[in-house]
Amino acid sequence: MNYFIIQNGQQAGPFSVDQLRTMGITGSTPVWAPGFTDWTTAGAVAELQSIVAAGDCGGGTTAPPPYTQPPAYAAQQPYNGQPPYNQPYHNSNMPMCPKTWLAESILATIFCCLPFGIVGIVYAAGVSSKYQMGDYEGAVRASKNAKTWTLVAFITGLIVGIVYAVLVAVGTIALDNYHNW
Repeated sequence: MNYFIIQNGQQAGPFSVDQLRTMGITGSTPVWAPGFTDWTTAGAVAELQSIVAAGDCGGGTTAPPPYTQPPAYAAQQPYNGQPPYNQPYHNSNMPMCPKTWLAESILATIFCCLPFGIVGIVYAAGVSSKYQMGDYEGAVRASKNAKTWTLVAFITGLIVGIVYAVLVAVGTIALDNYHNW
């Protein structure tokens, strides 16, 4: 008869009795074979009792409950008040998340000044992530920096636009005067 076993939390098999003998299974190794109604231990199967380690009875003759793989993070305990893996941090004592300035910084990047707008976007993107990690002070700093760089981008774009318009107007007037000579 061939048996399936659980090794290192993974199902493996089918294996013959001779193969199982070389694998060093114990009496508590979960096993299943065609005709079994449920997983049981190697020590509870008469054919396998001769190959399990001496003195290792592995749970007697009663069948264990169905074998289920434990979830990867189910047993994880929060560290220092942090939430479990992949869960947002929520502290009811924290104020609301500060303004991100993301939309404004994107618009300032597109329409005003690319370099300063990108810096604004970087800071704006950090506001929510810092807040979600419970770093309210960091979120406030990122929000202030995003606002500053967004305004710098807007003002720089405005000044460049005005200077450009003045230069075009002066150039047009100069060109008209040159043709009228």
